[in-house]
Amino acid sequence: MRFAENIILFFKKLISILFFLLPFHNGLSQPIDTPGSYISKLSKSNQEILLKNRELTRFYQNGDAPTLIPTVSFQEKIERVYHQFNHQIGVESIFILPIEKTRTDLEVYNILRQISTLKGIQYYSKSRGRMRILFNETFYIKDTKHPRRLPDPIVGKIPTESIIKIYQEDTTFDKYISEVRYIYDNGVFGLYFTNLTPLEYMFIDLVDPQKMKMSIVILQDQTNYLFYGICEVETFNLFGLAGSYEKNFYHRFKALFNWFEMNISG
Repeated sequence: MRFAENIILFFKKLISILFFLLPFHNGLSQPIDTPGSYISKLSKSNQEILLKNRELTRFYQNGDAPTLIPTVSFQEKIERVYHQFNHQIGVESIFILPIEKTRTDLEVYNILRQISTLKGIQYYSKSRGRMRILFNETFYIKDTKHPRRLPDPIVGKIPTESIIKIYQEDTTFDKYISEVRYIYDNGVFGLYFTNLTPLEYMFIDLVDPQKMKMSIVILQDQTNYLFYGICEVETFNLFGLAGSYEKNFYHRFKALFNWFEMNISG
């Protein structure tokens, strides 16, 4: 009798463990992507565009979903965020960067945490027809009510997951605070940005808190980095400008990629 009870208890514990692990299981039936395997899964036309231009962008709106998310261990976390989000604007961008200087994973990770180096990066402003500074200021903070500049949160060992908060002065959306979640798994880097305060445009709260979601995934192999970015925004179509918002967020990804390229190659 006791033996049977022990068997039942064992299976109950086993089931509990499996249910605990289930949210963390990536559910993948195929290997984690590398730049090469990712590109090979794209349509022929998208492969040609990406290999020719070293970038590929897809715009989509409410009712559509992202289709270019790489196969990574935390893929489900990304999909869960964006499939449940009531967005009006969606942008996916992919960039290819040949590796010129070999970096350790720790070096790459800390480059992504050098938040202060985002200050002064430029993007192309379609409305002005010229390059323009994106962030007049960016720094790491701990207190969101009284933001005070702190040194970049450099680490000596890569954690599996880490959350920080940053303060930014944006030339388009004024001042705001964001949460940045870092995820690392076996050479794959993930960043999730969520605005904690409103994004203002022309003195109007254009995007409410937690209504802009932006993620970056970086894959690598011996020859290339693949930089994937996705952004979705829940807003309203102010003066019919939704189309220009899309382009704005694309140019932001382009600026972030250029920032990554500059720092990783330096």
